Amino acid sequence: MNKISTSFERIKGTGTKKKSTHVAEQIIEAISRGEYRVGDRLPPERKIAEEMGVSRVPVREALSALQIVGIIESVIGEGTYIRRSVESTLVRSQALSLLEENESPFEAYRARKIFEAAIIDTAVDQANHEDLTKIQDILKRMDEAVNEKDFDGYFKANRDFHLAIAQATNNSLIKKIIDYLLSILDQQIWKEAAQKHFTDYEHIKEYLHRHHRIFSAIKDKDKARARIEIESHFDETVEEVKRYL
Repeated sequence: MNKISTSFERIKGTGTKKKSTHVAEQIIEAISRGEYRVGDRLPPERKIAEEMGVSRVPVREALSALQIVGIIESVIGEGTYIRRSVESTLVRSQALSLLEENESPFEAYRARKIFEAAIIDTAVDQANHEDLTKIQDILKRMDEAVNEKDFDGYFKANRDFHLAIAQATNNSLIKKIIDYLLSILDQQIWKEAAQKHFTDYEHIKEYLHRHHRIFSAIKDKDKARARIEIESHFDETVEEVKRYL
């Protein structure tokens, strides 16, 4: 059932709350007031973003949190539908807590791009035979995981791959920073998006190819190519995940 929305209010000052929390609060209130009932379809995220005066990123994050707690359901190619009422205070608080307590995966990816592009030169310079062997062994695990369609195994190996590059700099603080940024992507909101996107076999194969190109550049001591590959990896990943988060 389609629903013509009344206009959402523009978000002017966020205070200590995240924009995504304000977005989720407005949607919850609209459902609570009866403007949207179970079975109704929400407006497209583009329209919600325009009415609230925010980018589409906080809208996606808010919708993901609402979907995790079962308030809405996104159907690819159709839209986002209301699946349950919001009378329960617990359900409301769960959705908002997800947003306030978790860091944005988009921010984590942007931060990783900055850090990993900056450290790649050092990794290229300092990576020794042991480091290269370790990275190559991880790539073999990634190959095997993709061939077996073992997506959990692939994600674990992917994490190890990026940590191994950080370790090749011989700087323990750098490795700790990358480890922390990777941990953000273990949050439930990110996993929801990852589950939708990376369970596509063709997508995960392309990700595997990207990692092989990064390793090849490091092995060849080609700093320029290594930086281009790592930056492209994160740019493309952010754009792809935006479709699902």
